[in-house]
Amino acid sequence: MIPCRAARTPWRRGAALHPQTVSGRLHRLRDLLADDLEDPTTRSELLVLLTAEGVA
Repeated sequence: MIPCRAARTPWRRGAALHPQTVSGRLHRLRDLLADDLEDPTTRSELLVLLTAEGVA
C-alpha cells in the first residue's frame, strides 16, 4: 500500500482484495496512525519501519 501512495486500485490488484475492503483498511490505518498517508515523509518512514520488520 505504501509504495502505491495509498492508491486503492494498485494495492487492491496486488493483494486481490475487494475495493471496499481496501477502502476500509485505508480508513482504519489513517485512524490508527493519526498521520497523513499522502505525506511523502510519513510514507517513507512507514516503509522503512515495515521493511525492517520484514512486513513490507
